[in-house]
Amino acid sequence: ALAVALGPRGGDPEAELTGHWWKCFFHLQLGDTRMARQEVEMATRLADELKEPAYRWYPAGLEAASAVFEGRFDDAVELIPRAYELGRGALGFNATVSYRLQMFALHRERGVPPYRPDALASLVTEYETYTILRCALAVLLLDDGHEADARAVFEDLARDEFGGLYLDEEWLASMTLLADVCAVLGDRERAQVLYRQLLPFARLNAHAFPEMTLGSIERPLGVLAALCGDWDAAEGHLTRAIEVNAQMGGRPWMAHARHDFARALIDKAEPGDRERASELLADALDTYRELAMKPWEERAEADRQRLEETGP
Repeated sequence: ALAVALGPRGGDPEAELTGHWWKCFFHLQLGDTRMARQEVEMATRLADELKEPAYRWYPAGLEAASAVFEGRFDDAVELIPRAYELGRGALGFNATVSYRLQMFALHRERGVPPYRPDALASLVTEYETYTILRCALAVLLLDDGHEADARAVFEDLARDEFGGLYLDEEWLASMTLLADVCAVLGDRERAQVLYRQLLPFARLNAHAFPEMTLGSIERPLGVLAALCGDWDAAEGHLTRAIEVNAQMGGRPWMAHARHDFARALIDKAEPGDRERASELLADALDTYRELAMKPWEERAEADRQRLEETGP
């Protein structure tokens, strides 16, 4: 905020621009997408005035990340490579990593364009300390049916209670990715560790600046609580996740929270849970179909079949 205030007075548009970037990041972490969008617009204006590719890349990357988060996937198909072209000559590492992670996020939601684990594995080898790449790789390996390989990556990251993950602007997104891996692997012991570490940040949004936004932290907390059998906590977290993701305009993540809530209810299997799970799955499926999120539609259909097979 100080850089934004003093930049114009001191004739330093670069300082002002940097201030807008960081204000945008803080607004995104707080889930205030409206204010974040305003900061992006101001940063874009200053970047255009400066005509420096490095400064134009950040707003372009954030715009691409927002398109994926909001379910504007056709826009994202154009915005992601556009951001990469703006940044690759000036910020080669940042632009390349951001491009690969954004394509991963787009592929994970839609299943297209095709995206193989090799696309991330090569970066993991090249940038070993950039741990969000390994978190994304574990997710991609699981999605691609390579559970043993995904488990190996997860086990490596889980050492010392995930102590190797840096507490930086990527940490919340990294932990959110690992929560989903943990749930698929059914690792209750690690679920307790992840839950304990994420709980203080429940009211925040999982945003990796500027690569991607993964929605309210309430959702992974709900997934982890359900895995641990804490049904009351899971219901509270997932109910809030649906509300917060809706407020932020993250339609895919609102659908994911509904889907996760339905799965928790199917597993809990107490009176009334089947009806609630059926309603949540129907709502999630409506969004998945409308946004052409084919992989998630198939997963939700499989869960609906599972629900029917456990009928009264």
